[in-house]
Amino acid sequence: MKKIRCQMCDGTWIVEDNDLEKQRVCPCCASSIQGKVEFETYDSLDKAIYGAITKMGDSVLQNLRQLSGFMMDTAPNLRKEIRIFSKTVTDEYVSYIKILFDQDVCEAETTIRKLRQLFIEEEGLSESWADMICESLHGALLYNKGIGCTRLINVEIGDFEPSTRSTDRSITVTERHVEDVKASHKPKIASKTRKNTSSDNTTPPNVHYTTTGDPEGLCELALKYYNGAPGYKKDERAAIKLFRQSANYHQYVPAYNYLGRIFMKRRESDSASKWYQKSAAANNAEGLCMMGYFYQKGYGVVEQSTLSAIGCYTSAVATGNFEQMVDVARKFLKGGELPKEEKIAVDILDAAAKAGSSDAQYYLANCYVEGIGIDADIGKAIDLLKKAVAEGHAHALTDLRVLYGKLSFSERLKYNLKE
Repeated sequence: MKKIRCQMCDGTWIVEDNDLEKQRVCPCCASSIQGKVEFETYDSLDKAIYGAITKMGDSVLQNLRQLSGFMMDTAPNLRKEIRIFSKTVTDEYVSYIKILFDQDVCEAETTIRKLRQLFIEEEGLSESWADMICESLHGALLYNKGIGCTRLINVEIGDFEPSTRSTDRSITVTERHVEDVKASHKPKIASKTRKNTSSDNTTPPNVHYTTTGDPEGLCELALKYYNGAPGYKKDERAAIKLFRQSANYHQYVPAYNYLGRIFMKRRESDSASKWYQKSAAANNAEGLCMMGYFYQKGYGVVEQSTLSAIGCYTSAVATGNFEQMVDVARKFLKGGELPKEEKIAVDILDAAAKAGSSDAQYYLANCYVEGIGIDADIGKAIDLLKKAVAEGHAHALTDLRVLYGKLSFSERLKYNLKE
């Protein structure tokens, strides 16, 4: 573990070693403590591309000759790779490269997949060399966004041994510690009036925590930070750490889903898919539906596979949690929290509807009526609404009567529909 001291406010906090690079701001004074690093040597193509952007600015992405020249000068041990890059990534691809570095990570992954296909089909490049170029562009993009290429500034870092703490000062995430964090954000002049008791602690609990605690309680506290509940300052970073504690130390499945939702909202498909993969492995309906999405799109940690996607939806049905399935499907229909994916929403609803979910039958019927994610088909919509009515769905009969009023007499006969 590491102990970090901010040179701006003298505040200290404790983090796990593998969380060191993720620190962005001081939790005590909110000062920025992270900056991009400059490589001393360029031993890979992604570093060389990133180095060119750092030295010459984004404009170098529109001058591929200048980019190749910089890489040749700074990475002479990669001459073969650079020559293949220069011959393949010609001026025809300038617009793709420029767009790529303007996109977020999730969108950029789609662009890189398209480039890979073009390199293979249009330029005749082997799959291995196409992968080399695309992986280099992806790595440079991550470096340029400060992912995997950061350094801590304005702080002092030292080792911290948990065993050196006395028992009464070990930190757990409780309501009392929340109050301590809020107090630690007060101006220093006010803090002088506080009593110096052994219970005082300026280390924010949302940065350091122990493996003890109630996983459900941790998630409840995390949600208060994430939503900025009354009495809590909105802090996504603190929320993620608490969700991670509940997930990593307690294998609490709802925590996997909370983390998956957060990263989906941020359009970070790799991170989202890793958490949803854990949820799916625990046989959770939401996790299985979301992994179906990742398989259908070929996003995140999995390759595209329609067969695997169908398998995920089938497994979700087997859990019997149709409420979760319909909730995920409706989010895909609406867009926002999840990408707007009407076809995927229909696939999820169809799987649940066939298993007898009246909610799924109702929403799928609406999709057939409006032609959302599937070709419009009034006959199928009517069949689904009838099934939902038979299952006692609260709104299905009303919708069926509305649909009845819009049909001609011959259509009512055709669909065997009576008032």
